[in-house]
Amino acid sequence: MTGSSRHALNDRLDIAKQLASSVLFIHTSHFVHKNIRPEAVLVFPSATPALGSSYLVGFEKFRPQASQTYKMGDLKWDRNLYRHARRQGVNREEDFKMQHDIYSLGVCLLEVGLWTSFVLYEEGVDEPTSSPSLKIAELLKLKDQRKKAAEIKKGPSAARRRASAKLHGAEIHRDRFGLSHMPGQ
Repeated sequence: MTGSSRHALNDRLDIAKQLASSVLFIHTSHFVHKNIRPEAVLVFPSATPALGSSYLVGFEKFRPQASQTYKMGDLKWDRNLYRHARRQGVNREEDFKMQHDIYSLGVCLLEVGLWTSFVLYEEGVDEPTSSPSLKIAELLKLKDQRKKAAEIKKGPSAARRRASAKLHGAEIHRDRFGLSHMPGQ
């Protein structure tokens, strides 16, 4: 999600639907992707101001859903952010399931809806940085890897709550029939 322009909600919803459809296709074919995150989504430019089509890529961990999975992992916060809590860290708690893909999809859809990246990559910098919207910069300095992972996981949830409060911050009026109206409607 680069660039300064903020795309229309309908355009962002189209991207979200395309991404969700890709995951649905994978799952109905009885496979798991295992690596759903923004780096695995390509959006090609369009001839119009609207966003182009999106494609899910990054199939290096792709496998049949029923086959054996490896529980070895890593402690990279920028990857764990998109992983279900039971699939984080070096020694993961459970085998990979379709639900774990759905969790990753949900974090990506939150980014699309807010039109903000939670992980930022700067040219010439080796390590990614966290988006100010996550408010986790201080947490990245923690030495205890488990505590760091647990605290960082709260970032997307907090960002979602802040966005929801901002979105619903407008005063709502109810008419005599109990129907909701924004002021001026």
